[in-house]
Amino acid sequence: MSSTGSDGVVQGMREGEGDEEEDDDDAGEPPVVVLGGAAMWDRPPPDLDATDAAAADRMELEWVTRAVTYELGMRTRAALLRQLRVDLPRSVVVVRGQPTEDAREVLRWACEPRMCTQAALATPVEFLLRAGLLAHEPAAPEPMRVVVEASGQVHVEKWMEWTPLPTTGLLRAGAPPRGRVRITVAADARAVVVGLELRRTRRAP
Repeated sequence: MSSTGSDGVVQGMREGEGDEEEDDDDAGEPPVVVLGGAAMWDRPPPDLDATDAAAADRMELEWVTRAVTYELGMRTRAALLRQLRVDLPRSVVVVRGQPTEDAREVLRWACEPRMCTQAALATPVEFLLRAGLLAHEPAAPEPMRVVVEASGQVHVEKWMEWTPLPTTGLLRAGAPPRGRVRITVAADARAVVVGLELRRTRRAP
């Protein structure tokens, strides 16, 4: 469970761990499952060009970063609880095999409860934007899916649509999307793995 100091800043992320100081020695901590046991920290985001994305029928990208450098915001427990109570009901959340909308369950079991909010999507969405691709909700939005494993690892999946930004001027209102993007985020206490799968559904004119 998260705890707060005298200034209200979140100090811990799991129940019973709030009073412990962070320790760089992570011996005995299991790595993120998708890393396959390899300590591939800080594998930087690959280059992505909007032209390449628009030309490819399917493209997959992945990068790894240390958990402490993954920006999530919500520096206080109150802010975290507020966001969980907004995001959990509009997401599909499974904690240790059981569906839930209870923020207390997420706080108790997730190694990083902030990953169970929409904030987990901000970094990959901003990455796409810098590459000239606007990720946005489709006409019929699909909920974000969150799984918290028994180990505390968090897995997030969200499908969105993407539209290339014009090189000059503004994006035309009502411009049809060019494709769909599957955003995945997997995290434990040490590392975050971000995955993007872009699929083109409409050929460039």
